[in-house]
Amino acid sequence: MSGKLPQRQSSSHSGLIFAHFFFVDIVGLSDPTMSTKTQIKKIEVLNRCIFESEVYRSTPKESILTLN
Repeated sequence: MSGKLPQRQSSSHSGLIFAHFFFVDIVGLSDPTMSTKTQIKKIEVLNRCIFESEVYRSTPKESILTLN
């Protein structure tokens, strides 16, 4: 290993993908004092906020990757 950093490519040719992401930590939403129905409602509200956002609605659907 030479210890040198690779040269930085120009941003227009870097191959990087610009992405927004939301991560729902289901374990973090688990609260033993909260009913399962309430936890589900919280997830549904978060999903609705994401799906109704301008960024999500304006993104071409073929560019969206959703993991369930």
